[in-house]
Amino acid sequence: PRAGASIPTEVSTLAHGARVIAHPLITNGVAYIDVGFPLKGRVTAEQLPLLPLFAAALKEMGTKKRDYVALDQQIGIHTGGLGSSVSIQPRFRSEEPLAYLYFSGKAMVGQVPELLALIQEMALDASFESQQRFLQLVLEAK
Repeated sequence: PRAGASIPTEVSTLAHGARVIAHPLITNGVAYIDVGFPLKGRVTAEQLPLLPLFAAALKEMGTKKRDYVALDQQIGIHTGGLGSSVSIQPRFRSEEPLAYLYFSGKAMVGQVPELLALIQEMALDASFESQQRFLQLVLEAK
């Protein structure tokens, strides 16, 4: 059997303890970024089925800084796309699954600071104030 292609990997740790895994590849100046947040101890078993809706709402509800239309416009201006998703996987010999909230986006290398700022805004300043907008999302998800 042929061995698969080796992907270069660089692992480092930021000052506050977050681990960064980078794959320095030729991408024609496009940076692909995935930011994952572990949800262990933050979500109950009853809340797990709601996580995909929550992840979708992070972008579709807007933030405290801008409504969902303005947020979508900023994502379009500064990035090649930005979204959020959830990964829930069973763990060997454990009742508690492995759950992560991910933000995935891409941008030209020069616009990575804007991409990271939008991820930060969505993660820390999400707004769930519009009940009508949230109901619309729930109905679309059915």
